[in-house]
Amino acid sequence: MNRQRFADLIGMLCSVFNVESSNPMLDGYWLALKDIPAEGLERAVERSIKECRFMPKPAELRDYSGAVSTTDRALLAWAHVIDALRLVGTYESVDLGDPAAHEAVRAIGGWVWLGEQDTDQLERYESRRFIDAYRVVARRNPHPTLGVPLVGKYEHSNSASGYAVEPPVSRPAGYLDAPAPKQLERA
Repeated sequence: MNRQRFADLIGMLCSVFNVESSNPMLDGYWLALKDIPAEGLERAVERSIKECRFMPKPAELRDYSGAVSTTDRALLAWAHVIDALRLVGTYESVDLGDPAAHEAVRAIGGWVWLGEQDTDQLERYESRRFIDAYRVVARRNPHPTLGVPLVGKYEHSNSASGYAVEPPVSRPAGYLDAPAPKQLERA
């Protein structure tokens, strides 16, 4: 979203709620909302005008925009990882379609290691570790391995022996289609 359109939308809110706009206020709202797509902010402004009695804070506008929080995205990613483990297994390499999920899986032990854990271990401990790792990855600058698919047993063995390697199984992450902050670009 460009800064002028953003200023127009916040200016509209200020006018409706009879709040004096200032450059520092616009700068603060910009810092908090610049990663929200224009359509999301327009939806948030419209909803605020219809439902709020007072000028909405940036956090309220984020909620109204439909943006998925990093924690919610991490929970969705964990469900996607578990689904891929069940459907693909760890013999095949997999592309989850979510670079942050790839990096979070690597951070907690890797694709093959994750598949070797029992269900109880996954539910009790590894889910929390994954969610924490995902949140960290989603907040930092992209890492060189971000977006590289997760390596399965076949690829690891074949590449070490000099044999051809099959492309990873693609498991697109449907939750990435939801409006969300643009902290990570898909690789």
